[in-house]
Amino acid sequence: MFFGVFHRIWNHEEATLLNTFGNHHFPDRGISKLCLVNELDDSLLLDASFDGNIQIWKDYLLKGKQKLVIAFSSIHGHKPGVRSLSAVVDWQQQCDYPYASGEISSIMLWDVDKEQLVNSKSSSSDCSVSVLVSLIFA
Repeated sequence: MFFGVFHRIWNHEEATLLNTFGNHHFPDRGISKLCLVNELDDSLLLDASFDGNIQIWKDYLLKGKQKLVIAFSSIHGHKPGVRSLSAVVDWQQQCDYPYASGEISSIMLWDVDKEQLVNSKSSSSDCSVSVLVSLIFA
């Protein structure tokens, strides 16, 4: 039995359900980002919730065999009195780092292997970040 948010993984070509598994267990926090990491190799599934928590799963296509590889909170230093972080996350495929922001005054870059903050870029504005897109130009 699953409570809260859960993933359903489908084979869209055959319209069959491959796997269902629990996630953040807090229905009010919801998923803000869902994406494949290393999709051309042994892909992993990254999910991020609005509270800033990031989870990365492997073997997510195999019924009952999914494994949580890593989980951490990507948002630190939120503004006093903020009830919802409204976290936004984007994955930068070329450097394998997720970016995170939201109701905070900075954008944070994470090393998921080390579960460490790599860099934090402060904003000169009091505005919240509502969308993150990471681009690399060759």
